[in-house]
This record gives sequence, C-alpha cells and structure tokens, in this order.
Amino acid sequence: MKINKWIESVKRVRKGRKTNLPFHRCDFAERLTNFENDFFNNFIATLKQEDFITYPSYDDYLSLQLRIGKLFNMKAENVYMTTGSGSCIKDVIQVTCTNDSEIISTSPCFPMYFVFGETFGAKFIKVQSSSSKEFNYKNYIKNTTENTRLVIITNPNSPFGDIRDKKDIETLCEYYNKLGIVVLIDEAYADFCNTTSADLIKKYDNVIISRTFSKAWGAAGTRVGYLLGNENLIKLISNVQLTYPITGPSLKFINYLLDNKEIVKKYVKASNESRDILIKKLNKANFDVIASNTNSIHFHEKKGDNNKVVDILRKHKVAFRSGLRIPQDNRSNWIRLSIGPDIEKTSFIKEIFDIKQ
Repeated sequence: MKINKWIESVKRVRKGRKTNLPFHRCDFAERLTNFENDFFNNFIATLKQEDFITYPSYDDYLSLQLRIGKLFNMKAENVYMTTGSGSCIKDVIQVTCTNDSEIISTSPCFPMYFVFGETFGAKFIKVQSSSSKEFNYKNYIKNTTENTRLVIITNPNSPFGDIRDKKDIETLCEYYNKLGIVVLIDEAYADFCNTTSADLIKKYDNVIISRTFSKAWGAAGTRVGYLLGNENLIKLISNVQLTYPITGPSLKFINYLLDNKEIVKKYVKASNESRDILIKKLNKANFDVIASNTNSIHFHEKKGDNNKVVDILRKHKVAFRSGLRIPQDNRSNWIRLSIGPDIEKTSFIKEIFDIKQ
C-alpha cells in the first residue's frame, strides 16, 4: 500500500489501566484525587440532553475563548481551542512545517513533537539535555538552519520539570522573530509553578503558547487545550481547526472550573507541598530523586535496580511509568510518579520508604 514508511517505525504507548481510582492513577500527571462530591454533583445537575444531542454553538466557543483570554489580559482573538494541547501542537506544526523543514526542541521531550513533525514532512532536530538539566539557549541557535520552521520550548520542561530562565526564552524569541520562525512554548505544567511567557506574545509576533486543562485543572477527560498568540497567528491556525473540536459537556465543565478557580489553586498548592515533602523523604530513604516544578517526580534506588519499588506499586495496583532512562545516567529503570495532595501518606509510599538498600 502507498503509505508513509516512517509510520511503521513509530511505537506508541497505549497501556490500559486496571483502575482509575484516586491515588492509583500515577502515570500521566492527571489530577490524583477526585473533586468533592457536592462540587461535582452540582456540575452534573447542569447537564441537559441537548449538550449531548446537538453540536456545540460557536458562540459558546467564543465565550470560553473570552474567559481564557481574560486570565492573561488578552482578547478572545488571542485564544485558539481544540481537543487537548496535543492537538494544539499538531495544528501549529501543520501550519508552519512542510517537506524537508526542521523542528528544533530538546530531547527527551513530549514524543508527539517528533510524530507530528514527521506527519508534515519535518525533521526533528534534538537539542540534548544534560544531567544537570541546564538550558543552554545557544544550542538552539547552533542547530538553526535555513530549513528551520519551528522551535519548541517546554517550560516547565518535560519530563524532568525544570524551569527555563525567562531571559533565555526571550532571547530565543527575539532571535527567531528576526528570522520569521515561530517559537512554540509548551506550558502544559506551568500552573504548578505559576510561570508563563504570555507577555512575550505582545512583544514578538512569532510567539505562541500551548496550555491545557488536563493537568492542574483536573479536566483531562474533557480533552480541552488552547493556544495563546497574536491575532494573525491564531487566525491562521484556526483555518485548520477541526469542526466542533470540543464537546458541549466539556465546554460546560471548563466554564464550571473557571467559576471555581480557588478550588484549582488549592489543589495545586497542596500538590506542590506533598511533592516537596515526598522528595525530602525519598532522599532520606536513600533514593536518588530528580526534583520537579510539576506534579510528577523521577526517582531511583541509590543501590538497587528499582525492582522492589516496582513490585510494591504493582501490588497496590498503582498505575505508574517505569523503565525510563535519564541523560548521562546508566540506570535504565527510573520511575516517574504523578503527585497529588497527601500522596506521601499512602500505604504504598510508606512501604517504599521502608525499602532496605
């Protein structure tokens, strides 16, 4: 069959879960605990048959764009919404890239940068991360060629959760603005460290930011992501938007969360506190830990192979990520665990603390 041959080499991870219960969904950085029953049931009471039977109204889309824009002191015209931030990123790549073009980003990174790039004929140029996780913006510039069509900066960085210096980000935005190259700043985890480069949108025409309601906002199942950018860029990207990409119930839930932002802020604060407690306790328990500014951490037994940790997590039916490699580290079984309020008090974490190394 006449298909793109590179597709055959792509390996996608699609593992099922045995449970989605609170404190057991530790693999994909979702909200770890449920909302209070009264809070969620009040939302359920607002749903109507028409939310499921009919297509959403574009007036409802515009209304939500306006609300999101106000979070960043922007207009609705500065906001683009679609089915999750992954689709946002794909749409930016579709608009900017073509055959034999190049995308520059760090490695390791969100793997879909590569897959989406290949979809539209772009080569993925890797800027390798070091063990110190230092962000050297000069490495981006060194890898820039006449074929460069898009630069992606993740802040906080994924998967390790380190924060990029705002001055370095702006240096790159200014440099690429002179070359007419779009800079996409992926801020999927920015709510956990109260950082954003949204102000750069007003200074540089080439800057676009991707954000999501899936992580800190606790709405991964709604599949709502959005872009922030200047009106011209947003208008161009809107030309490739799916027809009715966000469902009626999803629109309602995001509006409901925006009506209750304090609940989200409370969850973020509690998650960060538990993350920092967990990092300290794992260090004391003789683990190597990569500190993070997001809602997940990486850790490994100092003297072991992490198999004891894997056995404990599996015994408690916890969904998690393992078998991971860290740059400049020979160990191949690092664990990535999503974090939420009071996770350090769970029975499986207490068992991990007691591992004898």
